[in-house]
Amino acid sequence: MKSVLIVILGLLATVGTATRSGVAHTRHESARQSETVGQPATTTLESVVTHGNSSVLVLRAANAKLFDLKVPAGTSIGTQNEGRIAASDLRSGDRLVLRRDGGMQDISQRTVALSGVVAYAPMSNNDVMTVQITPSRTVLVDVAPQTRFTDITRKQTLPTDVVDADTVAIHGVLDITMDEVVVAQEIERLGPKFSRTYSSG
Repeated sequence: MKSVLIVILGLLATVGTATRSGVAHTRHESARQSETVGQPATTTLESVVTHGNSSVLVLRAANAKLFDLKVPAGTSIGTQNEGRIAASDLRSGDRLVLRRDGGMQDISQRTVALSGVVAYAPMSNNDVMTVQITPSRTVLVDVAPQTRFTDITRKQTLPTDVVDADTVAIHGVLDITMDEVVVAQEIERLGPKFSRTYSSG
């Protein structure tokens, strides 16, 4: 976290010489932020590159210049409404705020509670599923080993217990740029989608 703080302080400074720490380096020419010292810098994420145990964020500054920011493994990034994510949960196009205290906030992601009908069910605990929230909106949900699956009684279940056409409630972090739940904390199976059936006799 200390190395991230040093880099962000440099990026928030008035235009000066390029960073020489090796933690962040500019592309082509200096990409320092021109904001006043002490003010947060808002950037746009272009891509994330994994290098060993760390990630390198390719960011676009307000002046359209590109620069790299190395994020050590385990770094926690804030969301729009106080959730926490990892660098691997970031998506291209996200808006990242670099704060003077060394913190980072992704204002394109927020914690949510959604419900809908499963269009494509997960096959394992490391898969993706799609859920139809409204007739015109379907979101992608990233299922991970830490995702908790439960039923309506709150009893823990398996990912494979969820099938197409089930109704589910999702608690997690939504990337509003991609309309993707990048961190699915809990998926609750509320039951099969209601349909009218008839029987004879």
